Formats: sequence, structure tokens, C-alpha cells
Amino acid sequence: MFLSLLATLLHLYVIIIVVRILFTWIPVNPWSNFAKVVRVLSLITDPVLNPLRRVIPPLRFGGMGIDLSPMILVLVLSLIANRL
Repeated sequence: MFLSLLATLLHLYVIIIVVRILFTWIPVNPWSNFAKVVRVLSLITDPVLNPLRRVIPPLRFGGMGIDLSPMILVLVLSLIANRL
């Protein structure tokens, strides 16, 4: 029962991370309601992503960088949730 609940919570957190990744591709007006949603998602995901970002630097392609930390976190959490 507990492991099933934990697996469900991990899957939900993975969905939240994926939604946050998708929202980073959308331009946001800082005073819109959508910006509030983006800020809440950041508050939920940043405590886990920030330590990973310190360990895993972004990949540089010319003048831009690709943050791999959300993808790695999604992979690790999915593997853990599927093992439970």
C-alpha cells in the first residue's frame, strides 16, 4: 500500500517536471495568471533540480545551453517508481 502510494506520488512529480519543461518553451508575460502557474511549478521542482544543476552543467551549443537536469531527474524518478 505504502509503496504503491509512493510510486504514484513519484509519477505525479514526473508529470509536474515534464509540464514545467514544456512551459519553459512558452513566452510568459510576468503579470499573467500563467506566470503564477509557472512560478508555482518552479517552487515545487527547483528544490530537487537545483542540486542536480550544480553537479550537471548545461550542454553548450553555440550561444545557448541545454539543461539536462530535468531529463535526468525524470529518468531516475521513473526508474525508481517502476521498481516499487
